[in-house]
Amino acid sequence: MIKKLLKWLVILFIVFILLLGLGYYIFVNWYAKDLIESQIEKQINRDVEIGELSLKIFSLEPAIRIQNLVIANELLTEKKQTKSKDPFVKINTIKLLLHIKPLLKGQFQLEALLVKSPEIKIIRYANGQFNFSDLLKSKEKSENKAPKKSQTEKTESVQTAPEKQKTTENKESPDKSDKPKQFCADDLPVQILIGKVGIEKAHIQVFDQEYQQIIHINKLDVLFKNININPKNLEKENIIQFDTNMNIKTEGKLKSGWAKSFDFDIMCEAEIHPFNAKTRRLDPQAIIKTGSPSGVVSGLQVYETIRSKLSDFKLTELDFLKEELRWRKGVINLIANQEQVQLNEGIFQLENMAINLDGKYLIKTKALDIALDILLPDEEQQKLERSLKSFIEKQIPYQHRRYVNIDEINKSILESLVAKDGRIHLIFAISGPANKPDVRLLQPQLPAIDSIVTDTLKNIKSQLLDQARKKADEEVERVKQKAKKEVDRVKQKAQKELDRLPDSEGKNMLKGIKDKVLDNLPFSF
Repeated sequence: MIKKLLKWLVILFIVFILLLGLGYYIFVNWYAKDLIESQIEKQINRDVEIGELSLKIFSLEPAIRIQNLVIANELLTEKKQTKSKDPFVKINTIKLLLHIKPLLKGQFQLEALLVKSPEIKIIRYANGQFNFSDLLKSKEKSENKAPKKSQTEKTESVQTAPEKQKTTENKESPDKSDKPKQFCADDLPVQILIGKVGIEKAHIQVFDQEYQQIIHINKLDVLFKNININPKNLEKENIIQFDTNMNIKTEGKLKSGWAKSFDFDIMCEAEIHPFNAKTRRLDPQAIIKTGSPSGVVSGLQVYETIRSKLSDFKLTELDFLKEELRWRKGVINLIANQEQVQLNEGIFQLENMAINLDGKYLIKTKALDIALDILLPDEEQQKLERSLKSFIEKQIPYQHRRYVNIDEINKSILESLVAKDGRIHLIFAISGPANKPDVRLLQPQLPAIDSIVTDTLKNIKSQLLDQARKKADEEVERVKQKAKKEVDRVKQKAQKELDRLPDSEGKNMLKGIKDKVLDNLPFSF
């Protein structure tokens, strides 16, 4: 009897397991997908489709895998039309993997929550709205929860005088206990261990209808990983690692903005300590390193303004500032909040120069306040010196060059360009709107090269006049000396003749010769 009973119990248990498995299979394959779709649709008010759904619930390592998730750009009237329309979001895979067993040791362990290869299309309409603006609007349900003004006034009118006085006193002296408590590590019931959370290999397309321009964000990775927060040991276990990489590229030339076109990579690494180990309060501290391994920008507004500013000094003729700004290494440290982005120790290594920058970008006003230092490498500095000399030679006419020491002019200009370290630094202060900044050259304070050449030519004119006067004086002196010698010769000849004649006749002859010679001279004594 007992054996038969046990036999039937085993059979019933097996049937129960089979029915449970069958029910689980039917739920996952027939109902779960529609249920999840409908729940997401209710939350975002968009049509949603899920290609494949895989659930692993009855396990110590439960997992959820969703493939080919598509969210429509607009709410569609007919079901199953999402794929035929241009989607707002298309996700290849969503993966969640959790470990239950560590909960027995007081640990919440999430191995992964990843969104892989999502494609997102963002549209900015001409009216300034986006194709996701409706998702950001608060629901009417939350607004209905607020009491109506008429009801409030009615309640206040029913109150008696003592009750009104009590209510007024309560408003004037609010209880401190009503203030929200600041979140601290002790509010965490368990240790948090998370392997990886975020997005991998995303592609975001941003289309601006007003300007008809497109920007692509390719190969986007945004990952929080190796998260370990232990309330019992914050000194050693209080860390979140953050990594992000992306490529940002324009499609064609932009009609508005801070540049005409760009194509550059961005990387960012951060080590975040979410809690203060001493106060145990939520007070994130982060060490951030960000940069751009490579890139190219053309028509950069700040760069174009610098080029135009240097044209005042005729330095654009030296051709060390190109139309396109290319770099192979760029690193900068950032500190960001809701109001501004602080830029510290920025270094960008370009093909023919190095750029150092520090400053800040104001988010609300989109304004810049940056100090920029352009440093030329040795070979470019030598090239600039040769080009500068050649430029000066072209400015001075050939017939005047023998009166000018071009090397001295070149040297005087270079002395105003070269800093104490013997290198050429161009230091600028950049301020104002990012799309039309104001640029001032702080160092060096050099005059325009053409003004130096003009001053040199003026000196040449004065030198030529001085030389002409000197030459004329020398010629007059030479003629005088020649005439004097001629007079002495005639005197000597006349004296010889006088010596042969009587005294009275000799004096008359001498006077006649003297008058004749003096009358024929080209000048008078």
